[in-house]
Amino acid sequence: MSVPISAINNTDFHKRLTKTRTAIVPIGSLEQHGAHLPLSTDSVISERIATLVAEQLKCFVLPSVSFGVSVEHLPMFNVSLRNSTLSEMLQDICVSLSAQGISQIIFINAHHGNSGALQYISQNLASEVRNNTKIYSIDYWSALHNGIDHAGEIETSLILAISPQFGENEGCKTKLQETLQIKIGILNHDEVSRIFSPDHREWGMG
Repeated sequence: MSVPISAINNTDFHKRLTKTRTAIVPIGSLEQHGAHLPLSTDSVISERIATLVAEQLKCFVLPSVSFGVSVEHLPMFNVSLRNSTLSEMLQDICVSLSAQGISQIIFINAHHGNSGALQYISQNLASEVRNNTKIYSIDYWSALHNGIDHAGEIETSLILAISPQFGENEGCKTKLQETLQIKIGILNHDEVSRIFSPDHREWGMG
């Protein structure tokens, strides 16, 4: 099982540290995702993936870093950090976790704009963390055959799999109808159901 670090106390942390020294940090953003998805889409996705990975590794999972580098979305809504600010924040998180005895830190990123800030963190911290500390950065879409989109088929499918209630808003219903109209001549019924099913167990991309 995963260990949500925000839900345990100091004593529990040190007890669990004898069993695992790995921590996963999900990274998202707060920005527009069209009229059909929540502003927190990237954070919702990164948190869910981080939790699933942490369950497999039986390790700590931290709260999501919910602000990213999103200035490219202006004039649409976003709360953006400078690239340098995000990089320094994540480096500080690594230094702090390393000092607490965490020896493996895994960033799971769900926003393309954050990738630059993540690129050199391990290299920059070579002399600031304990010698045995390993730092990894993973963009979740690197595991997808179809790559990444923004508020398109992939992110919409992921959000519906994670939080089906979002499919009830009118914007999402309209988006699904538009997409289905485009795909209906290409995909058969089973394929359409697989893509847009809110049950990730029946959905190939999940």
